[in-house]
Amino acid sequence: MSFVPTRSQEKAITIIDRPLAVTAGAGSGKTRVLVERYMHLLDQGVEVEKIAAVTFTKKAAQEMKDRLRAEHPDLIESLERAQISTIHSLCQRVIQEHPLQCKIDPRFRVGEEWETRILLTEAIEDALTGTDAPEALGTIREIAVIVLEQYD
Repeated sequence: MSFVPTRSQEKAITIIDRPLAVTAGAGSGKTRVLVERYMHLLDQGVEVEKIAAVTFTKKAAQEMKDRLRAEHPDLIESLERAQISTIHSLCQRVIQEHPLQCKIDPRFRVGEEWETRILLTEAIEDALTGTDAPEALGTIREIAVIVLEQYD
């Protein structure tokens, strides 16, 4: 399948002189854009070890790795050292490497998605039932919908 990027996707792929965050709705091509940007960085001579690709879901991180392996079989070995992970995994690594500076027990773990969803749902329920400002309920609900969509 041929990928023809939009104008904004093309900019996200080719502008490499600064960090970039790609945000868009589900199914909009974020992972495809990240893969294309990653390949563009490699084509520009950037070493795999110098690139960090951070996603929100394990599925997107794995999809990136799979696409890169398929499209760059010559880089399979170096892609094993690539920093392509979820934001959770990246933060976990930083905390485990610097537990004293982070003031977090180094034995902590990242919750599974189902655990996180339960905690998130409980936090939303607490926010909805704990507010004395009825005008805030709409905003809390809007935020809850957006956050919960990330887990679907």
